[in-house]
Amino acid sequence: MFNIGKLSDEDLMKDEQIQIIQYPAWYSEIKTIITAFISLGLASVSAYYLFTNTAEQYLYIIPGVFLAVSILLALDAWVAHKTILYAATSFRIIKKTGIFRKQIDYVPYSKIQNVSLRKGFIGSVLDMGDILIDVAGSPNVEVKIHNINDPERFQRILMENMQKRESA
Repeated sequence: MFNIGKLSDEDLMKDEQIQIIQYPAWYSEIKTIITAFISLGLASVSAYYLFTNTAEQYLYIIPGVFLAVSILLALDAWVAHKTILYAATSFRIIKKTGIFRKQIDYVPYSKIQNVSLRKGFIGSVLDMGDILIDVAGSPNVEVKIHNINDPERFQRILMENMQKRESA
C-alpha cells in the first residue's frame, strides 16, 4: 500500500545501510497549525452566533466553511510533515517526497563539495535548522534539507561519511 515517510528495500542499493533518517520538525508547520486553530475558533463562534440568533438560512454555511478550512489546513500540515524524508546512508544522501507520486532525489558522497548548516534565532531556540549541500558541477545548492531537528548531528554524519569515502 502506501509507504509514507519510510524507505523500503527497493529504495536502497545492495549493501546500503541507513545511518540516520530525519523528517521536517512538526513545529516547522506551526503557522499552518495556528491558522487551522483560528479557523476552527471562527467556526465555533459563528456557529454559536447563528444558532443563538435568528439569521438568514444561507448564513448557516459560514461555520461549515471555517470548519472545512481548518480541517484542510490541519491535513496540509500533517501531509507536509509526514511525506518528506531525509536520510544519510552508507553511500549517499536521500530525499524522498510524495504519497501518490513518489520522488527520490539522491547525491552520492563523492559528488558533494560543501555541506553548510543554517539556523535562525527560532531554529537555535528549537534546535531546528537547514542543511545545504553543494554538489560538484552545479552552480546552485543541489540539496536542501529543511527544518530538521538536531541538524548538527545530521551534518556530522554526512561529514564522517564523506571522509570515509575520501580515505577509501
